[in-house]
Amino acid sequence: MGPNIHADMSGRFLFMVAGEASGDLHGSRLALELKRLAPDCRLAGIGGPRMLAAGVDLLHSLEDFAFLGFSEVLRHLPFIFGVFGELDRLFRRDRPDAVILIDYPGFNIRLAKKLNKKKIPILYYISPQVWAWQPHRARLIAGLVDRLAVVLPFESEFYLRRTGLRPHFVGHPLLEVARSDISREEFCRRWGLSPDRPVIGLLPGSRTQEIEHLLPDMLAAVRRLQRETPSLQAAVGSVSTVPGDRYRELIGSSGVRAAIVTEASYDLMRHARVLLVASGTATLEAAIMGTPMVILYRMSLLSWLLARLMVRVPYIGLVNLVAGKKIVPELVQHQVTPSGIVRLARPLMREGSRRQTMLEDLSNIRKRLGRPGASRRTAQLAMDLIEERG
Repeated sequence: MGPNIHADMSGRFLFMVAGEASGDLHGSRLALELKRLAPDCRLAGIGGPRMLAAGVDLLHSLEDFAFLGFSEVLRHLPFIFGVFGELDRLFRRDRPDAVILIDYPGFNIRLAKKLNKKKIPILYYISPQVWAWQPHRARLIAGLVDRLAVVLPFESEFYLRRTGLRPHFVGHPLLEVARSDISREEFCRRWGLSPDRPVIGLLPGSRTQEIEHLLPDMLAAVRRLQRETPSLQAAVGSVSTVPGDRYRELIGSSGVRAAIVTEASYDLMRHARVLLVASGTATLEAAIMGTPMVILYRMSLLSWLLARLMVRVPYIGLVNLVAGKKIVPELVQHQVTPSGIVRLARPLMREGSRRQTMLEDLSNIRKRLGRPGASRRTAQLAMDLIEERG
């Protein structure tokens, strides 16, 4: 437990919970806005290095929650229940004025039930994607939380239709951060690439399991594309939550020479000709950056079989769900093969109608995501909630 959680400080006490890298990013931006609105407020929670740097005292870090899929969660149930016990003891000693839950539904919905019984005000920021996997849980969430801040344009209508609740559409927080100011020459110099040769960017996810499921096939596809286009360079976007040695092992065994671009995914997105992207937030980030891509998704067999029973949406890529149609090709589970990736990536490498159409569609996605300022609007929602609950 962090050293300042029980400090006797004036001001409001807010507890924030993010269990993934994207939640850590958005939580850090929100924390800065909360501090701007209420400089003496006290922030604690579960998150990652960005939230820690933004002034959130961490009870647990993201590394403690680095498991993926239904079967993997089952093995970690003792740890999860232990965290709930810690939180219960903490909130008995030091009751927060509000708790802000950020996505991460498997954990946060259960926590919301416990908070609701204690009558602790709840703001849910970045609504769980229940529209994809359990639409009936929308009514449960609406009954548990005091404020619901949604970041995708179709979510407001979904909740209104399902529950009668009108959430707050705050815009997407990625619009605040998805940008790159570095020149192509500087980017290539920094990562050992040639500015005169095209780059294919590989973004295999933010968890070790995702990377092990996807990166080998991505690299095998690159090897085939390089036979056709010898000038093609590869760059792998890495994250700090996965050991660097694991990237090096997978790249080394592939026989492909690839730069490892560490914690600079927006620079990679901007300067890549094409991206191979694990399904998730990165697909929206790539859309905002305007880079053509192929979306890939693979998990353990048991997790996949369970997901097939639950998922209720026609696409796996957020960018396609926001568009309301498949503007980016997707490869799912057994479809993720080197030949399948090559078949879809090849036409996007060249100038032509396929690439131009995707560029136009991606430009429209950015417009649909609202206006920048989601973190500021959500921080104000939190302060309004505290004032209302007194």
